[in-house]
Amino acid sequence: GGSWESEIFLSPDCTKLTVIIPGYNKTIAVMLDVTNAADIKEAEIVEISGNVITSRMKDGKLLLVTGMPIYNNPDFSDESAFLPQITIDGNTESLAAPDILYNDDCTNAYYTVAVMLDAESLDVLGSLAVLDNAWVVSVSENNIFLGCNFYGYTEDPGENDNEIITKNINQTNIYTISYFPRTLQNKGVVR
Repeated sequence: GGSWESEIFLSPDCTKLTVIIPGYNKTIAVMLDVTNAADIKEAEIVEISGNVITSRMKDGKLLLVTGMPIYNNPDFSDESAFLPQITIDGNTESLAAPDILYNDDCTNAYYTVAVMLDAESLDVLGSLAVLDNAWVVSVSENNIFLGCNFYGYTEDPGENDNEIITKNINQTNIYTISYFPRTLQNKGVVR
């Protein structure tokens, strides 16, 4: 999923323009110095794994949510094939294990990645990923909510010998990630 349209955010003092550019399994945030309209300069670039799902500017923070599929038979010698990453000034770092949330019953090979950037500098203030596919993303005053569908099944014995009754289960996991005051924090998941 994701959008293929760029989004633009102007800083409150009208000196910086941040452009969110979707790419193939990556999202790029480019900050431009527009102090002098006749001489626009590139100030910063941040690249985030995954296709942009949504972006929001809130109280001097740029919130980006992306979706990153893991393709079949990833090359495990290349972390970019199976871990979300952030690249700043050409330096790439994978998200650390404590910043990746998952459930024991996870069946998706898909990450939803939330990154919070300082709107004035594009410094990374926080990042979290959920090993789950968010079909719905909502941003409130202090939180990001990720609605992820979970499909499973149960098998129960039937009335006759060797009969098994299979029931499909469709559930939604709702992850809550706080972005207040200036960091991303896991607030839990509700099923």
